[in-house]
Amino acid sequence: MACSKHNRCHCGSGKMLKNCCKFPKPKKNKPKTLPLRIEKQCGECTACCTVMGVEELGKPFYQTCKHVCANGCAIYQDRPASCRVWQCSWRSGWISGGEEMRPDKLGVMFEWRIIRGNSFLIVYEVWPGALELVRVKRVLDRYYESDVVVRVKHGVTADGKLQLLAGSSDVMDVLRENYGKNDYPILPEFEIVDENGVKRRGVARRVGNHFELELSA
Repeated sequence: MACSKHNRCHCGSGKMLKNCCKFPKPKKNKPKTLPLRIEKQCGECTACCTVMGVEELGKPFYQTCKHVCANGCAIYQDRPASCRVWQCSWRSGWISGGEEMRPDKLGVMFEWRIIRGNSFLIVYEVWPGALELVRVKRVLDRYYESDVVVRVKHGVTADGKLQLLAGSSDVMDVLRENYGKNDYPILPEFEIVDENGVKRRGVARRVGNHFELELSA
């Protein structure tokens, strides 16, 4: 009999072949829309508007966006897709603490990010030398293991790349090959567009230093 995905798998699990060994599971799509839950307000903080790169606007990392204004973003309602999807982990609630933890006050900006299937806490300097501040070191030492923390020094290299610092050479290899290519931010609540073009709501739950994503039916 010809092998078909509608046959039972030969491994003895009793599952249909399409759901077992031979046919790989479809990859989960990246979040496509604005996060559904916001825990805190930005206030006067516009750190992300300088730190993060925005491809649609031709804005590199660590360059203040030309659309920053007294009220925050002058094009907020029409901001690019990458700005809509990205979320500061302090604002979204992944990072605990009050106003003292806000990026423009603490000196660093947090972002939980999936990179090649692994969870990393990206810590961007908001101003030069902020990673060396005692208050910042206490936050990182208290809550997070060194192997999941990736520090990003203020500014970029001569060829425009971020200055990434990780705890091991293996992690650095993963970052160099995949940051900005095979990665996406982790949002507490989000929507994705599945392979059939249907919007589905999802929730991310943190388990230790990793995350489980649950999608609605």
